[in-house]
Amino acid sequence: MVQSRQTNTFYSFNYLSKNSELREVVGSSFDLVMRARVVNREMFIALKVNSMRLADQRDIIALCEGKIDIGRLVGHLKRCPKHIIANNIESLLRIIKVPNIRIPSKVSSHSQKEYMREL
Repeated sequence: MVQSRQTNTFYSFNYLSKNSELREVVGSSFDLVMRARVVNREMFIALKVNSMRLADQRDIIALCEGKIDIGRLVGHLKRCPKHIIANNIESLLRIIKVPNIRIPSKVSSHSQKEYMREL
């Protein structure tokens, strides 16, 4: 079970398992590879939205590259207190809307302009 201290929302092992897949995970050296169950992108974003720390905001921006199943993401967030999730999303939007925002280099190898255009 995973429980958010910020929203007091919990996701059971079965729920996480149903929203995950087996993937190859690379360790600190490229010769260290193993298969592990990893939550899908929408579930991972939902977990990050629950916490919404600065590191989570950076991660959400990176995870939003490409197509996201919004319906699935919203489904994961429906179990959370609406007002807390709304506040967390508002704080993310405030950061994204800042002119000349600097996206940390850990997030993407794209240039700042390319990255903002993708958002």
